[in-house]
Amino acid sequence: TTWFPILALEDLLAPEALVDSGQTRAVTTTEPAPSIDAPARPRPQRRARGAPARQTVRTHRRRRALVLALGVATLAAAGATVPRLLSNGPPEVTIRVDGKKMVVSTEADTVRKVLREEKVELGPDDRVEPALAADVSDGLDVAVFRAFDVIVDFDGNVATVPTTRTNVAKLQRELKLAPATVAVKSAPDRLGEGAAIVFRTKRAVTVNVDGSSQAETSLGLTVSEVLAENAVVLGPLDQVDPAPETRVTDGMVVTVVRIANDETVTAEEPLAFTVERRDDPSLPKGQERVAQEGVNGTQKVTYQITKADGAEVGRRPISKIPTKPPTPKIIGVGTALPNERVGTASWYASPFGNDSCATKEYVPKGTILRVTNLDTGASTTCRVADRVVANRVVDLDDDVFRQLAPTSQGVFNARIDW
Repeated sequence: TTWFPILALEDLLAPEALVDSGQTRAVTTTEPAPSIDAPARPRPQRRARGAPARQTVRTHRRRRALVLALGVATLAAAGATVPRLLSNGPPEVTIRVDGKKMVVSTEADTVRKVLREEKVELGPDDRVEPALAADVSDGLDVAVFRAFDVIVDFDGNVATVPTTRTNVAKLQRELKLAPATVAVKSAPDRLGEGAAIVFRTKRAVTVNVDGSSQAETSLGLTVSEVLAENAVVLGPLDQVDPAPETRVTDGMVVTVVRIANDETVTAEEPLAFTVERRDDPSLPKGQERVAQEGVNGTQKVTYQITKADGAEVGRRPISKIPTKPPTPKIIGVGTALPNERVGTASWYASPFGNDSCATKEYVPKGTILRVTNLDTGASTTCRVADRVVANRVVDLDDDVFRQLAPTSQGVFNARIDW
């Protein structure tokens, strides 16, 4: 180690230690420096007789100023030079790890070797600053950041991710999720072991609800999340298109239709008559006749009105109160067992009407008789109004006969039943 002598400031300022070379001012000491011969002190020149004393005072002042400047320069140079001259040992490095700080002297030339020397073990995801390959220099500060696991949800895909970042923005950069297209939906202020972070892709959506249309950038993963972002609360009957569980796509249009059914209306309407079928033993079985015509009544009907966004889209009756009862329609249904005869049918010009016929006495007058042509299967009815004399089962009015056979035929095999 080489030491350099540094003069005391008081010695530097002593006027008698100054030598006038004629061009510069030099500093000297009363004793010679080691290995350097002290120069002979010149004799002070006498002031010429009659020269003014003020010139000497000015000279001393200039010398003091010069000495002061040289002293400050010397001290500054010494302050900068001495530490370099004294720093001949190994570099000192500060290591910060696991909440501790230690200062070590090392001959290692890289950060990796320093940590290896100090037995600092690194996990596969730990981070070191500066990098492990960085060169070692005196005063270097090395920080070891331990990795920890966080739970990352990116657009519904959940994964456990190791990181050393306690700031979510730095974690996002580390995961290469561009802020221009991906945003943080939720995260704690400071990340730590087990922290949950939700990232969502930004998507353009339009929400139509309550008469307004709002275009926005949404972080919602589903239609339900988009509605929650907009503080849209659905009623039990409200309709959403697309459905709430639908995954959001860029450019999607979400429409909410408000459904209300809390309005009612009452109207007077017809009350339809009923039809009653009653047995009639006076009619042959299989025959019917209207015994009474039906007449509608009236009723008060209360409807529940359904509206979609204020417009009526349907109504449903919730009560009916009769105000005038209807008159039922009554139909008589024949129950009498039919009688049957088979024989020959003929025709004549009946004076009792074009629906009449004549039979033997075993068929009461006024009976509605069914006549069937056994050759063709055709059948019709006639009203018994006369008696047949010939050996016939029935004698038909010519109009009735023509319904079953041409009159030119004259007769046909027939069956009568009543």
